[in-house]
Amino acid sequence: MEDISKTQQNVRPVTRAIITGSSGFIGQALVTHLVERKVEVIAADRIPITLACASHVVDLRTFGALDSLLDERTVVFHMAARADVGASVSDPRCDFENNVLATFEILESVRKAGRSEEHTSELQSLRH
Repeated sequence: MEDISKTQQNVRPVTRAIITGSSGFIGQALVTHLVERKVEVIAADRIPITLACASHVVDLRTFGALDSLLDERTVVFHMAARADVGASVSDPRCDFENNVLATFEILESVRKAGRSEEHTSELQSLRH
């Protein structure tokens, strides 16, 4: 796996990260990867995790859910999603709220914190 704790030349190293969807398969792997590289990791999920990092139970659909966790050093890896196609057909509002609204609220928190947009989807992360 590519070392994502240090990015390309003109970008500062990642020293602090919030990972949404940290209880999922890819989220857990990302938590482990960053913790091993001495990155301060904050797991933000509806389900608390027991990996070696701070864990905050949050509802990402809520206005300002990440506001208190962000600072000028923080990079957000947004891995949270509801990916059940069958459930999306029977309850599209739930999918919208968990995928679209949650992403909007995360980006709003990042914007309010004065950070540039940091966004990773699960599909993008599978390429590495």
